[in-house]
Amino acid sequence: MSTRADITHSDNLEDESSGEAFEVFEFLKVGGRPGKLIIERELADDPKQVRLRLMKHNAALSSDYEDSMREVTAAIKAAPLHLLRYAASNGWLPDNTAFVNSSGKAYPSASGPTKYGDKRRFDR
Repeated sequence: MSTRADITHSDNLEDESSGEAFEVFEFLKVGGRPGKLIIERELADDPKQVRLRLMKHNAALSSDYEDSMREVTAAIKAAPLHLLRYAASNGWLPDNTAFVNSSGKAYPSASGPTKYGDKRRFDR
């Protein structure tokens, strides 16, 4: 089986403001550049849908259909590396574990940057 696209199930993502969930897959594009696919969770367990979206984003999938389906299926079945959510608003999170500032970055204190941050994104 070819693994030219090197697909990784990187994140499960929840948008607090809408309640919607997404799965994030990282992969290699034709030519070796990195790519990222954010797909609605209700479609993310369908290998055909994920494969079509990866093709749309120029993933370097195997030219053999069955090989590419096996590669996509393996990525779907893998547990995501991170569980993330986008904060609905600025301020302290309800559990007071982090502060989301006006630039949308989440920090463990109101004083500013540490190892956290990335557009209201933080590990659950």
